[in-house]
Amino acid sequence: IAAFALLSWGRATPYGDFDKAYYAAGTAILTDASRLYACSGDPGNLCFVNIPIVAAPFAPLAAIGRLPAQVVFSFAGAAAAAAAAWLLIRELHAEGATRYAIVALFALNGPLLYSARLGNLTHVMLPLLVVAFAALTRGRDGRGGVLFGVLALIKPPLLLFLAYLIFRRRWRAVLATIA
Repeated sequence: IAAFALLSWGRATPYGDFDKAYYAAGTAILTDASRLYACSGDPGNLCFVNIPIVAAPFAPLAAIGRLPAQVVFSFAGAAAAAAAAWLLIRELHAEGATRYAIVALFALNGPLLYSARLGNLTHVMLPLLVVAFAALTRGRDGRGGVLFGVLALIKPPLLLFLAYLIFRRRWRAVLATIA
């Protein structure tokens, strides 16, 4: 599955997001931070769209070179996906076939594999998302809200969880997310 996802699936370039956005942002932090949001005229070029603090963790990866950085980021993504699966198993008290079903959902999830193939941050953030929802189920709305806020800083579309929290009238989580 991993070889298929990274080598032969779709037309997109493996590590396209990582190379053109995150690795480039780490390089910009090391060389000329003022060029963090400079994009070339090439319409196929990705630009860094996150807030500057998100670029900082990619500076050490940029310092070791593109190929080693891709390997490190791939292992970090795989570890994050495995951690998210383990957290779900733990939080749901899954046993037997349910455990295997959760692992299969991760192993056979097309969007997750595609995110890993592109070198995107989405799958790296999954453990925090699981922890945020676990905090909500335990009544720790402040903790869950803060995690949703951090996740939304990295991936602004995750602000949609704010609508969910408002709909559920989880006001402490709403305030913590906004804060």
